[in-house]
Amino acid sequence: MTTKDALIRLMGPHWPAYGIGGERYTLLFTPSNEELDDIETDVRRIGENIFQLVRRKLEFIYTNFAIINCSPSFRSLNKAFIAASDYVIIPTLSEPLALESVQKTVSLVNQIAEENKIRYPDSNIRIPRVLGILICRDEDFNINKDTKAILRDAYPDLVFNTVIRKTVLMESDVLRGMLKDPLAKNTAAADYRDFTLEVLTRITQIENGK
Repeated sequence: MTTKDALIRLMGPHWPAYGIGGERYTLLFTPSNEELDDIETDVRRIGENIFQLVRRKLEFIYTNFAIINCSPSFRSLNKAFIAASDYVIIPTLSEPLALESVQKTVSLVNQIAEENKIRYPDSNIRIPRVLGILICRDEDFNINKDTKAILRDAYPDLVFNTVIRKTVLMESDVLRGMLKDPLAKNTAAADYRDFTLEVLTRITQIENGK
């Protein structure tokens, strides 16, 4: 079962997912593939509105957190997922060419938030907001330091304190690099752990109105 199955092939109040985990946690995931490339055409063919379809289908996901991993593009499907989300995390490289993409994505989320206010003026539907900007695959060169300084100056309240460092282990095998030693201080796995805690803290502060 894939994301496309969940969106347009399966009817009824459920979202298909595979589960992995142990005693302390359970991770449910729905994979996607190249079939999503033409989903916008398929949605139009069946007479659906992609924004309403995505929002309706996501209501069938019953978890504490639903993480939607979108491709780096501004296609209608991605906009629909953003419109149905509470928070958006923008990953970026600490490289100059990434700065424009960050600016465009922040603007897009703000635009969709305003459109949601107009589309659902009398409802309690939550409005998407940028939770933060996450710097990934970071290296210790001057160009990276300069780019991080520009990002933090432009978005002082949005850039996460945690930075995901680029490691040889993660580059050679992402899964093994993430899971081999999650407590190590010199691995990207430790960075992701710290990032998770920062995300939870930020959400808690927002929900409490701080």
